[in-house]
Amino acid sequence: MANNILELIGNTPIVELTKFDTGKCRLFMKLESFNPGGSIKDRIGLSMINEAEKQGKIKKGDTIIEATAGNTGIGLALVAIAKGYKLKLVIPDKMSKEKVSHLRAMGVEIIMTRSDVGKGDPEYYQDLALSIAKKTGAFYIDQFNNKANPFAHETTTGPEIWEQMNKDLDAVVLGIGSSGTITGLTSFFKKISANVDIILSDPKGSILAEYIEKGKIVSEAGSWLVEGIGEDFIPSICDFSLTKKAYSVSDEESFNTAKELLMKEGVFAGSSTGTLLCAALKYCREQKESKKVLTFACDTGDKYLSKMYNESWINETFLNNNKQEGFSTRAIHAGEKPDFREGATGDVVKPIHLATTFARKNVDLPTAGYEYTRSLNPTRKALEEKLASLEKAKYGLAFASGLAAETAIIHSFIKPGDHIIACDDLYGGTKRLFNSVFSDYKIKTDYVDATDLKNIENSISDDTKMIWLETPTNPLLKLCDIEQISKMAKKHNILTIVDNTFLTPFYQNPLQLGADVVIHSSTKYIGGHSDVLGGAVMTFDESLYQKLKFVQNSTGSVLSPFDSYLTMRGIKTLALRMEKHNRNAIKIADFLEMNGKVSKVFYPGLKTHPQNDLAKTMIKGFGGMISFVIKGDVNSAKTFLENLNYFALAESLGGVESLIEIPSLMTHASVAKKEREKAGISDTLIRMSVGIEDANDLINDLKQAFEKI
Repeated sequence: MANNILELIGNTPIVELTKFDTGKCRLFMKLESFNPGGSIKDRIGLSMINEAEKQGKIKKGDTIIEATAGNTGIGLALVAIAKGYKLKLVIPDKMSKEKVSHLRAMGVEIIMTRSDVGKGDPEYYQDLALSIAKKTGAFYIDQFNNKANPFAHETTTGPEIWEQMNKDLDAVVLGIGSSGTITGLTSFFKKISANVDIILSDPKGSILAEYIEKGKIVSEAGSWLVEGIGEDFIPSICDFSLTKKAYSVSDEESFNTAKELLMKEGVFAGSSTGTLLCAALKYCREQKESKKVLTFACDTGDKYLSKMYNESWINETFLNNNKQEGFSTRAIHAGEKPDFREGATGDVVKPIHLATTFARKNVDLPTAGYEYTRSLNPTRKALEEKLASLEKAKYGLAFASGLAAETAIIHSFIKPGDHIIACDDLYGGTKRLFNSVFSDYKIKTDYVDATDLKNIENSISDDTKMIWLETPTNPLLKLCDIEQISKMAKKHNILTIVDNTFLTPFYQNPLQLGADVVIHSSTKYIGGHSDVLGGAVMTFDESLYQKLKFVQNSTGSVLSPFDSYLTMRGIKTLALRMEKHNRNAIKIADFLEMNGKVSKVFYPGLKTHPQNDLAKTMIKGFGGMISFVIKGDVNSAKTFLENLNYFALAESLGGVESLIEIPSLMTHASVAKKEREKAGISDTLIRMSVGIEDANDLINDLKQAFEKI
């Protein structure tokens, strides 16, 4: 008879699985679901609290906080009840309602947060738990970095397995959540000099299997539905030294295998057990000689009755997940999923959150991570998620203007004495920023024709920290080979920044080609209606994102909630607009090339464009920007421009209406004449932003204006 519930943790049984095809192997399963809290995590809950007590970090009545997928929380709650502690848990919202209900019934304070954000986001469950701990003084038990986690498995799970298997075992198949099991068992088997291989089973979307198989992380983490295992980072306490092989297992395989386990062997277990068993069966069937293999029933199946064991949920989930989201779907839905949580209203369109500050219930706990709208605003955050989705990035930031975004990039990554290489044909405002603002900080910029890789290579020095590209360039529409330039930059540890304003994410994705940061003037095509000013920055790299976010918050260069709403509204029709811009521009470029009063036309879609071959391989469309040189002098150009009807004589670009301007007197007037001419920007160069009007009307408008000169 046990004296208390904690004495029932561990000493779980092992059963041999005999109803599956295991090839030449024998397969065993340790039923961790027999622990009083229903999972293997009971072991670490007890170990971590015991160690914290031993070190004097907690005493009876104190509050413990942890970030958990649920089972660690139940294990901690079990021990907290027995020992007299209060418990707060930060749990991602994808977790099963059975786990949450179980925890609430145990008196645990639950803080739900989003499961669709990554490390570095204030709503990421680990970041939020740490933030709350710092502000409340609660003890953050931190299973991902707590050595008492693997110690539990080194001193209990490992010895139990070894004795139960009569010291005869060839391989253990397991998964990684916080990495306690793999690290603890590795330590135990090393200590007793046992020749036991560790085999990793990892949910598809997690980065761990790839790391084991390739020795490095190549892909970005995806998403998965299996609970309790899989990660988007490598926990600091992880020990892979005995891990010989890794399998990546899909959600569908995991769920089906867990159900098969119940039907064939009567073992009622959770989704992660399905992942482990699926990999264990694959491993067994691959072996050419008899081996004894062990895996785990990590937790009980009753925690997944509303999900994995619910056919309606399964059908709906896989119907939705198997669809490949296209650009327009992401443009409409990313960042704007209806909120069906208790008290929410299910808005189809993200509301405009005009509040500058956010009230909180507790002094030391910001509501959902929101404190002050400069730092984080719900409407702007929705836009940033949408922007990141469109550029196939992990992080997005929305700025007050394109130049504000450019300024943040320089402040984030460049210091006095550093050197920037930029393409020679560059937006005038960017050149003004480099030449007249940051030059005062002893930051040197060299402008080169970036269409020739040798020009860039020859300009690289020890002080070079950044290559700044526009492609197509403004206004000559030259193309730069993003992939080759990015490869060159990485060899020298140089950042590649690409302004993607002209082509938008619909036609070009620089991050996919190797760029480190993408920038947009969202005033242009992304907003699309000439009624909202804004800028955007997107990246994959968390460290770059954190620096940019810090500068954005510190300098206050954020987009307002109302402007964020307008930009989101514009994005929803971006695909439709870009297709029409592109169709119209092709027709007008052909017309201009045939016109006797035009000496040269610059448009990537023309066969006469110097980088037309690159355009066909690097970009998915040619866009709506055209430049051309009109015959005659600057007065001829003025006469032509001032006699147009549908083309508005105005700076900017990317709106639904057609715009036209003369760079030498308008957008690039701040650039010295000598520098302009060196870059190929003559006094009679005209730049047009082709709108979405009827192409024939636009061509007729151009015809009648040409007749005036």
